Amino acid sequence: MYLLGHSHGGFVVQRYALAHPDRIAGLALYDTSPVTGAEFWGEAKAGLAAYPQRHPDRPEAAAVPAAFAQIGGATDDESLGAALRAALPVYFADFWGRQDEFAPYQAAVRIWATPAGAQDPTPFDVRGNLAEITVPAVVIVGAYDFICGPRWAEQLHAGLPDSRLVTLERSGHFAHIEQPVEFTDAVAELLKR
Repeated sequence: MYLLGHSHGGFVVQRYALAHPDRIAGLALYDTSPVTGAEFWGEAKAGLAAYPQRHPDRPEAAAVPAAFAQIGGATDDESLGAALRAALPVYFADFWGRQDEFAPYQAAVRIWATPAGAQDPTPFDVRGNLAEITVPAVVIVGAYDFICGPRWAEQLHAGLPDSRLVTLERSGHFAHIEQPVEFTDAVAELLKR
């Protein structure tokens, strides 16, 4: 089967492919990383802190890093959801330029505190095992993804023996929403191999 994993789903797909290589025909690894940890989170925090400078004409952009910080302190579903909705612009390349288009999506975001707060018992790092994944893969990344950006996509691409890297230049973490045609084309190309 072919598997597509987005963000944390990409971690799941990578682990599955390593554990069950005989069940996989191909992988689409989308805005994900082969590793987490201090360096990964440090880069995400730097991208978050730089976000207001990318949008100096939008005063609302200055509030996004503080809204994101509230996610970590939220203890119930509603406060966590409100914080994520307020921080959501950082996940897009051009949220403010397409705000009317993305507003319904932002309003519909829901998250639950219990599973969101669960921690993995061991750090995630499969960089040393990527060569074991020999099926065709496409690594898709939004150029403006602050959390699972191009650096991590390049590490995936370099470690996978049969991969193609697709960088979507007008997307952040949600290319399937920002550049749906290009995203779909990248996945469809994998299926043709």
